[in-house]
Amino acid sequence: MRHAAGPPRPPADKVSRTVGRSDSRTSRTAGTVGRVGRVRGGPGRGGTGMAGDDGGRPWRRPRSLSGRSADGLNYGAPGATSPASPRWRDAPAGFRRFERTVTIGVGEGAWAAAREAVMRWEVKRRSGFDVASADGACVEVRTGGRYTVTVGVGPLVVREPVEVVAVVDDEDRCGFAYGTRFGHPVSGEEAFIAHRGDDGRVRLTLRSLTRAAPTGPWRLVYPVLLLAQRCVRVRYLRALV
Repeated sequence: MRHAAGPPRPPADKVSRTVGRSDSRTSRTAGTVGRVGRVRGGPGRGGTGMAGDDGGRPWRRPRSLSGRSADGLNYGAPGATSPASPRWRDAPAGFRRFERTVTIGVGEGAWAAAREAVMRWEVKRRSGFDVASADGACVEVRTGGRYTVTVGVGPLVVREPVEVVAVVDDEDRCGFAYGTRFGHPVSGEEAFIAHRGDDGRVRLTLRSLTRAAPTGPWRLVYPVLLLAQRCVRVRYLRALV
């Protein structure tokens, strides 16, 4: 019996040309995959080319939209409260500005006491806040020092990360300004300044710039925070009397 004939076989040279074209397409596809894989760290960067592989590059701290470190100041005008200047003329737009001065004593003794108190955060401490160094240094004020200010509101404990951005320590004027860091309930700056006049009177000046925090859940209660700020300012101005 004769078997049915199968389909005709193509010539050997045609099979060779077909396989060659297939290999070429496969090679180009592999090259494309390789290029995609190298976007985050493929060969030559120490990576594997797999998604999520950073190629062993060192981790960099995330930055805010302004370019500042994500654990740094959350506003862009450090020193804007000008604690060294008797007159506060300029302030950046977009902030709620506040300034108030009260007399806290007269004479050399009152000046010495005010000077020491201001430079050791006593205005904050005597107003119900706790202040601790965040970088292991002493609590006394210093430019660039980072601190954590803590206050209890009923069962809630609020931690405020801050950084001292300006210090003045002259014969008749001393004080400092601190700025808010990321994680603080608001954004801005506050300054406590003790100064002595020609009449021997010692005064305390409070300056502040405030706006809503750039990110985070505290933005939702910003109006409530402004009310709390008003109450706290009353304490500040009475702290050294």
